[in-house]
Amino acid sequence: MHSLTRRTKAYIISKRLIERGQRVLVAVSGGRDSLSLLYILAELQTPLGFTCAAANFNHKLRPEADEEAVYIAACARRLGVDYYGGSADINALSAGRNLQDTARQYRYAFLRRVAAEHDYQLIATAHHADDQAETLLLHLLRGAGSGGLGGMPPKTDDVIRPLLFAAQADIAAYIADNNLEYRQDVTNFSTKYMRNKIRWELLPALKEYNPNIVAALNAAADICRDEDELLTSLAAEALPAVWDAQAQTLEARAFAALPAALRRRVLRLAYQQYAAADKEPSFEQVQAALELKRGQALSLPDDVMLSYRGQQLIFSRFERAARGKDNID
Repeated sequence: MHSLTRRTKAYIISKRLIERGQRVLVAVSGGRDSLSLLYILAELQTPLGFTCAAANFNHKLRPEADEEAVYIAACARRLGVDYYGGSADINALSAGRNLQDTARQYRYAFLRRVAAEHDYQLIATAHHADDQAETLLLHLLRGAGSGGLGGMPPKTDDVIRPLLFAAQADIAAYIADNNLEYRQDVTNFSTKYMRNKIRWELLPALKEYNPNIVAALNAAADICRDEDELLTSLAAEALPAVWDAQAQTLEARAFAALPAALRRRVLRLAYQQYAAADKEPSFEQVQAALELKRGQALSLPDDVMLSYRGQQLIFSRFERAARGKDNID
């Protein structure tokens, strides 16, 4: 067994990513990372007691994508695992929207459809430590808090990332040691995309300051993720003491007494309880809410207004889309 396979097995066990008897759908593009993941999970089926299959979604963005799908199907046959293929013309479907976001939405919709139709409980992606470092930097440049700086967890709902611990060099060694052919997506080298600019320009520059920057950023992501989970738990505990669920209000004095980090999270939780929406206020909106004075109101997503009246911060619906803080005296 290759060292990367052994380490992946240990990681799956330690993070409880796959339980015995589960069925795992492996998202495979034909690139070095996802092909390695497919081969590794195919080998680990018997020792860990699960079943895996390969799935490829052709975005129709490159002429060679059709051949890549044929190659992945051949790899699946060689490994003795099932294969599922799908496709869509993402260029046509994006219709001026962000092409990468559209591609991701349709790819995951395909994966979840296949998983539901064929009884796969988990979807495995080949994100690795270098991807994690890029994600942290991407979120940092956008001004994220600890949630964003936590990057990608080993498991998110039905999505698992069994190679998240592995460096790109580990995967390259696995490919070379097993003499595996893989396909190269040339768009991964285009620096018109922010993630690629981070990959090919920012990370190499940071390595001049710290050759172990990928490991350092992954450690930082782990710390941020753990601390974010703790703050989320503390906010959930703090909410009942300041939130009147019947009146849909926050008691202003008790709310103001909370530490700032908890106030931000409690406000988001209160908003979600009131609005019953997946959206949440932006950082700027939350900060503005914390600075509200008596007699002022603030517009939040989904036509929600937060008003400071008397001793209460009151959530309500409004028809006119207010902007910023408005006096309501």
